[in-house]
Amino acid sequence: MRESYRLPSRRDTRSATRYLREWRALGRSVTGMLGGRLVAFDPDLLLEFEDGQTVQIPAWIAVRLMEWKGRHDDALEVVRSVWSLFERGDLDARGTVEAARERIRAEVERKA
Repeated sequence: MRESYRLPSRRDTRSATRYLREWRALGRSVTGMLGGRLVAFDPDLLLEFEDGQTVQIPAWIAVRLMEWKGRHDDALEVVRSVWSLFERGDLDARGTVEAARERIRAEVERKA
């Protein structure tokens, strides 16, 4: 039996080529938005920045960002706003989804 690989979409494939292609494509998209370089993937993306700092981004968040970016022209600005909230410590994993949405909306409106 051939080995199975988990894609960023959470689907399985038996193709190592497809597995690498999809993970690397997602990594390129995310690093294109946030900078840095892709260090590792599966189950999350690990990015490293010029200053040596790293960030681990769950694949499901990266996939959703790319889907959302495809539907909205201002997605890059929103992602940068979210990123700045994380950097300032105003948004963390313990917050509720609704609280995070409200903070993001407020940040986008502030920058508009």
